[in-house]
Amino acid sequence: MTISPLFLDLKEYSSSKFKGDLSAGLTVGILLIPQGMAYAMLAELPPIYGLYSSLFPLLIYGIFGSSRQLSVAPTALSSILTASALGALSTSSYDLFSLSIILTLSVGLIRLLMGIVRLGFLSNFMSNAVISGFTTGAAIIIATSQLKHLFGINLEGGRIDQIITEIIAKTSYINATTLGIGLIGIFGIKFIKRINSKLPAALIILIFAIFGSYLFHIEEYGVTILGKIPSGLPTFQFPNISIEIMKAVFPYAFIIALIGFIEATSVSKSLQNKHKSYKVIPNQELIALGLSNIVGSFFQAFPTTGGFSRSAVNDQAGAKTGLASIISSFIVGLTLLFLTKPFFYLPNTILAAIILVSVISLIDLNTIKRLWIADPKDFGMMLITFLGTLFIGIQEGIAIGILASLLSVIYKASQPHLAVLGRIPDTTFYMNVERYDTVQNDEILIIRIDGQLFFANADRIQKQILQCLQKKEKAKTLIINAKAISTIDYTALEMIDELFEVLQKRGIQLSFSNLNGPVRDVLIRTNYVSKVGDSHFFMNVDEAVLYYEKHKGTTVKDIVLQSNNRKK
Repeated sequence: MTISPLFLDLKEYSSSKFKGDLSAGLTVGILLIPQGMAYAMLAELPPIYGLYSSLFPLLIYGIFGSSRQLSVAPTALSSILTASALGALSTSSYDLFSLSIILTLSVGLIRLLMGIVRLGFLSNFMSNAVISGFTTGAAIIIATSQLKHLFGINLEGGRIDQIITEIIAKTSYINATTLGIGLIGIFGIKFIKRINSKLPAALIILIFAIFGSYLFHIEEYGVTILGKIPSGLPTFQFPNISIEIMKAVFPYAFIIALIGFIEATSVSKSLQNKHKSYKVIPNQELIALGLSNIVGSFFQAFPTTGGFSRSAVNDQAGAKTGLASIISSFIVGLTLLFLTKPFFYLPNTILAAIILVSVISLIDLNTIKRLWIADPKDFGMMLITFLGTLFIGIQEGIAIGILASLLSVIYKASQPHLAVLGRIPDTTFYMNVERYDTVQNDEILIIRIDGQLFFANADRIQKQILQCLQKKEKAKTLIINAKAISTIDYTALEMIDELFEVLQKRGIQLSFSNLNGPVRDVLIRTNYVSKVGDSHFFMNVDEAVLYYEKHKGTTVKDIVLQSNNRKK
């Protein structure tokens, strides 16, 4: 973890890198103008706050972030999460603007603290199935939340079923002009992107919409326009906080901090894999994202993180270092100082169109299809998260997804796969008898445990082993292939002790093969090696089988005695 990856990059900076950073910085800076305002509207905040949120967070991440292409500003997910949190917190004595600033500060502090105590690994506890289900549900919620601006009608419902019911009930009130302009915006952006993906399609449509609105006075036809937007850079304001409001904000801030971190790291890691010239450091990312939000909160920003489409544009435009983000921030600053007046005539429906086009990429049907083919359990987890997000709520959907992930981990750990092994003819390889044609000795039962051995699965493993022994009545020795066992706890040790006693009474010798060093050390410290006999621990299965065949006819008691004498 370094204080500033950008400073390290600048030590080996070149003119070719600057050209790439300049091109990317200008491109993303221009893209952020319509996108930032659109996402502010999605967060139920005035559009100017989208520009504020695209200024200092982007600048700070450019200095401290470990990804060279990640672009940090408002995203669709962070904006809809912010809107959801502000809606839930609106009953407090704080106004929405104060709440958004406190929320941003809390998100930043949580991420910074997580980075300092090195909790970057937490992102691994959200499976791709859960992320896919959540983002798909959130994308649909985001899209439906913008229908009121696209249709030009007032929709009070919060859930998707309520919104659809209201749209059906208010069909006759839909403003045809508003809808027409919005649809032209959607198809225009898609058309321009198809011609040249590098063109700032959203900005081009935005400029045409402003000119059209100004020339034809579309507000006279009932089309809502932005109106006056304040000019100038945001002023420094320290959030007015109290212990009570921080307690109320914390649950929502934690969810936004975690989801935003996962969103950012998934993007930055995919870009890292493409370039392979640097490493994304999760804890450094937490610190950079935390500082971005902390500083942003002092300048009236709402929560930000790294975005999918914007970072892809940054990469395609040639970004080589964090300097590209600093240049983008400079472009936003110039816009705030000198170019806010023209946005007076911008129709809200165009901002809705920009949001609708951007969230389409969040619905990844290919991932959903692969989940269905690869693992129905993962598909089911994705579906539960999706339905929870869609019909219960954003925060609830995330909680359901995280809980589903944890339950999945616990279930898989408690249900390890056990395989009965047999020898492949004319080899020393021992494989699963259900998958290969093998040669088996009726007096030898070989079992491979494909998982960890601990309290959650010890009892189940013992029952499965005894069931296998019942099917092999002539067995005189049990060989456990422990290659996949990397840890063992006290409960598992007790299970092995109990199993050993049961096998001794039946005249069956217990042996182990392929034990790793740490597990063997535990068995030695707890005297299990002495009890079982140190000559019954083998490097591989074939050695164990040869040992049994050599001592065939010797009683278990005699074998143990030989082992103890050998140890002496």
